[in-house]
This record gives sequence, structure tokens and C-alpha cells, in this order.
Amino acid sequence: MISYIRRAARGGAAASADFPGNLVTVSQPIDDPSAAVPASPPPKAADPFAPPPPAGQAPYGPGAHGWPPGAAGRPAAKPMSRLAVTSLTLGVLGFVPPLSVLSMGFSIGAFSRISRRGQRGFGLAAAGLVLSWFWLVNAVVVVVILAFLLQDLSAGPERGPDGRPKYAGKAGPWYLKEGDCAADYAGTWNDDALSDYQVVPCDQPHRYEVFAVVRIPGGRSYPGDATVGDAANRLCTARQSATERPPGAMVGTTYPSVGTWWLNGDHEALCYYSAAIPWTGPAKPATPTGSPTTV
Repeated sequence: MISYIRRAARGGAAASADFPGNLVTVSQPIDDPSAAVPASPPPKAADPFAPPPPAGQAPYGPGAHGWPPGAAGRPAAKPMSRLAVTSLTLGVLGFVPPLSVLSMGFSIGAFSRISRRGQRGFGLAAAGLVLSWFWLVNAVVVVVILAFLLQDLSAGPERGPDGRPKYAGKAGPWYLKEGDCAADYAGTWNDDALSDYQVVPCDQPHRYEVFAVVRIPGGRSYPGDATVGDAANRLCTARQSATERPPGAMVGTTYPSVGTWWLNGDHEALCYYSAAIPWTGPAKPATPTGSPTTV
């Protein structure tokens, strides 16, 4: 409802505006609600210098959610390369040599697929390739070190046609076999095993002589130092009973450690005589010189 003021006339003459009796207040309902709403401002005129929209497309501004109405949808996210993910996973586990090689192959395949199909994952493939190379280089270094180490353990003087050393020289513990003699230790004791020997022909004065090589029974797993040592002593004692012990000599044994047992499959123990006073000439061997035997 609204109220408005109307001037009233008396006797055909115009009423005075300041006469209160001439003012009449009239109320009537509003038939059109829009009449009470202020009029909206006129639309903004179009810019005459604006470039025309492309053919077939209406002018547009930001839509309700920030994306222009009538425009094409947002571009779909590029898929992740599964080869790249696999190469990174195998690269992390590349300390196992076959996995590092597989990681390198998956990385190369991922690079090719990413470039052809426009996939994501280039960084993952690159990381997998770096890790695979890291593990491969480390594996090569370890193999080279082990090769030199094993060569040093089995190195020694040249042997003659009879299998005996031709001359004196330093030898590793894997060099010795039944019938070899040594003037002294060339190294130090290490977990009941000798590091090196000073090998000499048995016709020269010596303090040690290998009279037997025995094989300790067992599988892949190392049975323990106590078990291996007891087996070596038992087997060497049985072999010693059939030999001529040099005067003043004692029976000694050297047996494999857990490292050589597992890495090289070494189950052999040396049975030798040792004495404080050197002697000359070989002791009678327990068996003919040859491959180790199991007692």
C-alpha cells in the first residue's frame, strides 16, 4: 500500500496549498509490484572498438565458476606413464643386480612412450635411470674388489710338474694344499685362520707342513664357528693317526669362516704340523697328493 496527497478544490476555485483542509490522504493498493522497485541502470553500451567474436561463437565473459560459458571444456590431465613408475620402483630396489638392469630398460622405454604419447612421468623415469646406474656401478666396484681379493687369497709361488712350489714366496691361505710346507706365518691370526704364509719347498727348513686337507660336511648355511672347528679337529685327528709326526710337532687346523663358506662355498680345512724348531724334509702324507677327501 502507498499513500499520496491530492489537492481538493472548492467551488471550482483552486484551493490554497497551505490550507490544511484542502489536503486529503488517499490510500490504494499497488497492482504492479515492479512499480515500487527502483529502475535498474541502463545497460552499458558496447565498445565500438572491440574485435568481433569468432564466427559461430557468442561474446562471453566469466561464467558462474570462472570458465567462459559456451567455451570448450577444460583439457584432460595427461596420464602417468606406468613404465616410469615401474622404473623408479625397480631403481629403488636396484641393490639386487637384476632389478637395476630391469630398471634401466623400463626407463628407456618410458622415455620413448612419453615422447610419443605425451604422457607424464619424465622425472620418475629419469630418477629410475639414475638409481639403476648407481647400483650397477657399485656392483661392478664390488665385483672388482672381490676378484682382487680372491686372487690374493689363492696367489702363491709357481708350482712345478709335481704340484709342489718351485721356490719360496708369500702365499694366501687358499693356495696351500696337502704336502705344502711353510717357514712361518707371513701374516697374523684372524678368527683362527691365517692370513698369509711364507711358503718354501719342503727340502728347506720349515716349521709348518700341511699333512691333509679335509672337507667339512654341511649345506649352504654356515653351521657356526664352534661346529666347524669341532668338525675340523675331529677330521684332522683321524687323518693324523696315519702320518709320521715330526719331532716336537703339534697338530693344528685352519677352517673356513662364515664369509668364505657362504661366498665361495669353501668347506675345506687344513690339517698341519707345527713346531718351534724347524725341520727339513716332508712328513709322510696321509693320502696321495690330490683333491681333498671327506672323512
